[in-house]
Amino acid sequence: MFSIFPFCVHFQRGDNVPKVLVFSDEGYFLYAWNSTLEMPHGIFAINSPTESSVWITDVGTGQYGHTVKQYSSSGKLIQVLGTPGKAGSGLNPLQFDQPAEIFVEQTGEIYIVDGDGGMNNRLFKLSQGT
Repeated sequence: MFSIFPFCVHFQRGDNVPKVLVFSDEGYFLYAWNSTLEMPHGIFAINSPTESSVWITDVGTGQYGHTVKQYSSSGKLIQVLGTPGKAGSGLNPLQFDQPAEIFVEQTGEIYIVDGDGGMNNRLFKLSQGT
């Protein structure tokens, strides 16, 4: 569970279950969202004066897998990195193959561990152009 003041976010796997659950800091269930996630693996929450969002890696091999997704704290999909449902081969730098973990710096740089059992085995860094 990761805190996004004043919320805590948790993900779960399984068929026919909501993938992301949001709780109050006191532990009360608030809401869930389920769309565009297949098999969540890594989660990173950002809470700053200018942004609150949740980044989730998806190691699934179906229609939503092989991606890194950014959501608002209410569950609205903001952006998708990678091509959903398409495993990377190591030839295309932005095509992931079961991305496992994510970390986002305050500077906006993003670090992604790609290759949780897939073909890619790398630490990937994304930076905004100057």
